[in-house]
Amino acid sequence: MILNEILISTEKIDNVQVLKLQGSINSFTEKKFRDVLTVAVRRGPVIMDLEDVHLISSTGVQALKEVSQASFSNKNKLVLVNISKAVVNVFKMAGLNGFFLIAPDEEAALKIASKR
Repeated sequence: MILNEILISTEKIDNVQVLKLQGSINSFTEKKFRDVLTVAVRRGPVIMDLEDVHLISSTGVQALKEVSQASFSNKNKLVLVNISKAVVNVFKMAGLNGFFLIAPDEEAALKIASKR
């Protein structure tokens, strides 16, 4: 996977969309990331699996914040799961501890996302 690429696959479990991301969320990929995720959070609750995201830049963090705010505006939950230590560190450096709903595993993420 190269730095200017992001792959997003989608699966639906009950009424929750599960998006699995691979690659980087940065200035090269943030438009695709933002477009796909904004549409998803308008349709319903979303679980975003970040297991294969190893780099998120400040541009990516800003895009993620905007998508999170869009989910809140649409009254749909956005739950992050399988976050690498590198991405957790980026959130800490950006002062975003507690800003996102983060689940310890997929089962917990599904329970959180499904609750009204």
